Amino acid sequence: TFPVTIECDASVDKLKQIIYEKADILRNKQNLIYCGQEIDEGHLLSEYNIQDSSQITVVRLRAMNSDDLLVLDKSALDTTYDYDFTNINDNGKKFIRGGVEYRRPCGWKRYAIRVAGKYENEVWLGSNNSSDEWPVSYHGTRHDAVNSIAQKGYDLTKHKRFAYGRGVYSTPDINIAKPYAKSFTVNAQEYLVILQNRVNPKTLIKLSQNETGVGEYWISSNPADIRPYGICIMKKP
Repeated sequence: TFPVTIECDASVDKLKQIIYEKADILRNKQNLIYCGQEIDEGHLLSEYNIQDSSQITVVRLRAMNSDDLLVLDKSALDTTYDYDFTNINDNGKKFIRGGVEYRRPCGWKRYAIRVAGKYENEVWLGSNNSSDEWPVSYHGTRHDAVNSIAQKGYDLTKHKRFAYGRGVYSTPDINIAKPYAKSFTVNAQEYLVILQNRVNPKTLIKLSQNETGVGEYWISSNPADIRPYGICIMKKP
């Protein structure tokens, strides 16, 4: 047990930094618990009603042979729709979802997220190019954020940089998302993880390659308008 002096309206990020300086526990290895609830980065301590003399439990996350293992929550998955694109080449082929070209995640293996019954209907997830279908996008992320996003969706409070305006950024091309995917290591092999989504075309903001300099970006200002439905994983070359 050790005391920490911090303002009640300070951020969880700041608290984790102080704990790192005092106890030498890396921020990404800290799991903070208050009154039985995990407190997350990107939020203020006051949001959890943390006050003077409050006691917070610090759980040091255990490393596994220095590997950052990705463990997918089976309850959040739907194996019926898993698909291995590892050895598939779509050259000369074209697919459409929601009136927009669907560039399949060739070279990746997709694990399907369970979305049945989660939303008002499943028309958005269709593959017949119907008028209410949503197009497909990709979002590169950290492996330790995957389960949370798969279950709860995207959280704008955890996004710190908005180069072209506030919102969740994604792209219709998985190769553009790839540089944003943080690698993790299992048994000396590095892997990358990217989330596959459907995005609401009615609220979508599109930025061209000419505007970004790297590729087409899509911005969903409301996290409810971007729905993750697949977890794509590949071995890092």
